[in-house]
Amino acid sequence: TDKSISDRSVAAVAACEAAGITVVLATGRPPRWITEISDRLGHRGVALCANGAVTYDLDRDRVLAHHIITTEVALEVVSRIRRLWADAVFAVETLDHLGLEPAWPSTFAVPDGTHVADATELVTFPPVKLLARLEGHPVEAALATAARETAGLVEVTWSGGSHLLEMSAPGVTKEAALAELALGLGID
Repeated sequence: TDKSISDRSVAAVAACEAAGITVVLATGRPPRWITEISDRLGHRGVALCANGAVTYDLDRDRVLAHHIITTEVALEVVSRIRRLWADAVFAVETLDHLGLEPAWPSTFAVPDGTHVADATELVTFPPVKLLARLEGHPVEAALATAARETAGLVEVTWSGGSHLLEMSAPGVTKEAALAELALGLGID
C-alpha cells in the first residue's frame, strides 16, 4: 500500500532469475512508469505494460513487442465516445510520450514532452492506449455502453473508481500479452 517493493520481494525476483525463471509483471501503467520498479528489481524480468499493449524487457530497458490503435480507429472511437458523452476528456499513451487534452484533470506530475492538444490531434501519433475520463458518469454503465459501441474497434477496460475508461487495440489484454510472451518463451 505504500507503493514500495520490499527487500524480500527483490530477493525473490533475483532468486527466480538465478533459477532461470522469467518474472513477468502485469500492469495498466505505461512503460514510462516502470523505471522506478525496474531500478528497484535490479532490472530483472519483463513487464506487460499499458494493459498488455507493450511488452517491456526490464533487463535491456527496451520494448519487445507492442500493439497500437491506428489513427483511423482512434478517431472513430473518439467520435463515438464523444457522441455518447459530450464532456469526455481524452488522453493517449504512445510508445514515447503522453498526450493530454487541455481539460484533462492531472492528478500527477505531467512529464516533460507531454503533448497537449485536442484528441483528434493526439491520435495522429498511434496510441498503445486511449483513455477517456467520464467524470460524473456511472463507470459500470459507461463501461458496458462503451464496450458495446466500440466493439471490434478497441478493447475497453475500466481503471478502478476514477471514471477512467482505458482502450487498447482489439484483443489486447494482459492475459493475451502473457500468452503471447509465454509462447515466445516456449511455454504452452
